[in-house]
Amino acid sequence: MSEFSQKLADYIKKKNTNVYMLAKYCGYDRANMYKLINGKRNAPDEEFVRKLSEYLHLSPTEEAELVDKYEISVMGYESYHRRKNILNFLSEFTLLEDPVSPMTSVNVTAEFDRKDRQNITLKNQYELEGALFWMIAEEIKKEEGTLRMIVQPDASVISGILRLCGRTERNVRVDHIICLSDQPDKIEDGKLYNLECLKKILPMYNYNYDYNSWYYYGNTGYVDRAFVMFPYMVLTSEYACMLSADIKSGCITRDKEIIKMLEERFTSYRKKSRRLVNCIANIMEQFDVVGTAVSTKYTGYNLQMEPCVMTFLDQEIIEKYLNPQMPNREYFVKETIAYCKNLSAQNITYIFSMDGLLHFLDTGNIRELSPDIYIRPALEDRVKIIERILHPEGGQKVKILKQKIGHPDTDVNILVTSEHGLLRVAVPAKNIFLDMILEESGLLYSFYDFCENLGNVMFYGQEEAERLVLEHAKMLQCE
Repeated sequence: MSEFSQKLADYIKKKNTNVYMLAKYCGYDRANMYKLINGKRNAPDEEFVRKLSEYLHLSPTEEAELVDKYEISVMGYESYHRRKNILNFLSEFTLLEDPVSPMTSVNVTAEFDRKDRQNITLKNQYELEGALFWMIAEEIKKEEGTLRMIVQPDASVISGILRLCGRTERNVRVDHIICLSDQPDKIEDGKLYNLECLKKILPMYNYNYDYNSWYYYGNTGYVDRAFVMFPYMVLTSEYACMLSADIKSGCITRDKEIIKMLEERFTSYRKKSRRLVNCIANIMEQFDVVGTAVSTKYTGYNLQMEPCVMTFLDQEIIEKYLNPQMPNREYFVKETIAYCKNLSAQNITYIFSMDGLLHFLDTGNIRELSPDIYIRPALEDRVKIIERILHPEGGQKVKILKQKIGHPDTDVNILVTSEHGLLRVAVPAKNIFLDMILEESGLLYSFYDFCENLGNVMFYGQEEAERLVLEHAKMLQCE
């Protein structure tokens, strides 16, 4: 029996339901209903499952569980959880500060006796937390501090210390090597492990660090590390701290020869690792990276709640609205025209929300460009751009979501093909967007698979979308 059939049978037994009456209510043959209950047939669609739930008088929680089991039976366990994890990431992820300090569990007052001692054992978590906090805080005070780490992102003690120290005026360089699962579809407690690593890494870019992340593939469980003394390491310019697998004990040294050896070992490990996130520094680099990402024979997807306006700009609009006071304007106009033409010629499906489309109509905000680069288009030109969006030419396609996908206070956008990926995240603390090249193949596939398998029921039809936009445009014109 499938998980869905088992769950359905449990509910029928629990509710003492007459199968014949259930089948009749759902417009289903009784013989086929028994096949469904016995796992020999799957439910025809989600609407049918909700009809079953209605007749069985299931609570909202019970209905959601039955629908989940149905979707698992249709998609398969790994695909279901992979897509659900991506949806949760887009819906919940934010770089906004938690109202409660992330350091409440970290002992920052622990005594750390380091006088005239080259090597210090850290026998328990209390001593370890105090030592880590002290050595990291000391390094952050330096003009050109460096912090090198080999530790998993779920080490909450270290991430808590970094968050607490991340508001200084120093721009300390942090190089962080992590292990990603060599099983890209690995699910732990219903969560996609490698995506969880990314979620824990991204907040570090919200702080005042020159943060760099690297990865290698391996077995992420601790079973094979049972006899590894210290699998993790934190290095500063003066200290090295070796950590146990459970991050509850370790040792710290300031022996220069040992630190030098560990620095060399870290450098060799970093050379063998790959970049997890590569940040884009400026608009011209963005043009180059995005252009490379979409210039492919493969199909791609762009998912962002506000429309990707750049794809639908023509030369007239670009020349009219790029800031006339911009340095090297003539060169930038030329590059922008070429960039927009390149985008419009590609086989990309653009996915955004109706709310985002109407927001552009209201404001003229082109979110791909910094506000100082352009003047917001007049309403009549916004309408022209919207018309191009609703009736795209060339290789691009447009799908308009009925509901937004994403955290209300955070923008997360995806541009992904089977070869390249770009993730854009709003960084509230710095009032900027963080553009990151996705280079890890498992994450790349997960985002691509999510975009490719969004159901048609989530989108407006062409006629309905045009009607809603036209009504809104007329309202604006009357104001």
